[in-house]
Amino acid sequence: DPAGAAAEVARVRELAGSALEQLRALVFELRPAEVAADGLAGALQKHVDVLRRVQAAAIAYTPPPEPVLRAGAKRQVLRIAQEALANAVRHAGAETIDVRLSDHDGVVELEVADDGAGFDPQAPALRGRHLGLSSMDERAALLDAALEIRSRPGAGTTVSLRVPAARHRPRGGEEA
Repeated sequence: DPAGAAAEVARVRELAGSALEQLRALVFELRPAEVAADGLAGALQKHVDVLRRVQAAAIAYTPPPEPVLRAGAKRQVLRIAQEALANAVRHAGAETIDVRLSDHDGVVELEVADDGAGFDPQAPALRGRHLGLSSMDERAALLDAALEIRSRPGAGTTVSLRVPAARHRPRGGEEA
């Protein structure tokens, strides 16, 4: 039965793709980038290097000089970058992703831009279904940072984070 066989092959491909995604997630959990040892720029470089090996998307990132932030704030910025990258490769189907990290006049800026499917960031039900977006909002709030998500269907997504110099310590003195 050629039609039945084709359907089974398609199902096996779907299962294999799902297993690969789960394996990728497991690899990230087993070998997380460590800000304390590598700094923010280095930890982000390691994360991007792993993504480049396991994802089809072309990811551009050139590590800058290490930004001036406390370790706890660096961890929050790294987690926001990781979530933005995960969204670009898992949900957006992006072919290219551009990651920028800079420290200008004491303001640390992170930008993750992709050419993927895009979405409506103002959609009311979106935050409830995608915990990653809420997580980025919460982490930015801990830093008193400005987080902006620019996107629209069919036009890709850009996640921008600005951490001002006076707000480098997470709210409440947390180092999480």
